[in-house]
Order: sequence, then C-alpha cells, then structure tokens
Amino acid sequence: MTERTGFLNRNQLKYLVIAAMLIDHIAWAFVPTASLLGQVMHIIGRLTGPTMAYMLAEGYHYTRNVKKYALRLGIFAVISWLPFSYFERAVSARRSA
Repeated sequence: MTERTGFLNRNQLKYLVIAAMLIDHIAWAFVPTASLLGQVMHIIGRLTGPTMAYMLAEGYHYTRNVKKYALRLGIFAVISWLPFSYFERAVSARRSA
C-alpha cells in the first residue's frame, strides 16, 4: 500500500496554479482593476509566482543535468516572450482607446 504524503501532487498543483494565472490574465484583459471582481481575480493570480518559483527550485534540485535544464527554461522563455509581448500591446492599446 502506498502512503499519501500530501494533499496535491506536483502536477495537480501545477495545473491549479496555471488556472490561477489564467484567471489573473483574464482579469488584466477584461475586468476593470478597481472593481471588486478584478481585485479578487488578481489576488487569485498572485498564487502563481511563488508556486512556480518553488517548482523551478525543485526542478533544479532534482535535475541530472543543470545545463540542459537551464537551456529548456531559456528556450521556453524565448517562446513565451512573443505571446506575452502581444498580450501587453493588446491590453495597453485597449486601455488607451
């Protein structure tokens, strides 16, 4: 019999935090920041940063090859930079209109 050590496993926690990040991004794009709904959505989204930093540190701790791990992180950062830039430009254009 396997012993359960925590409430959520790593993948479940990661998916939960990705959903929180999506809620935060939706709030930035479509909900006024000063509204109560906007504030609640941003608070939910604030769970993402510390949790992903923990996952990053844990990945570094358990990796066999730090250079390959850093390369994968760097490649993902470059790939995700394009949608991030588009999102920022779209949101700023929407707010200035």
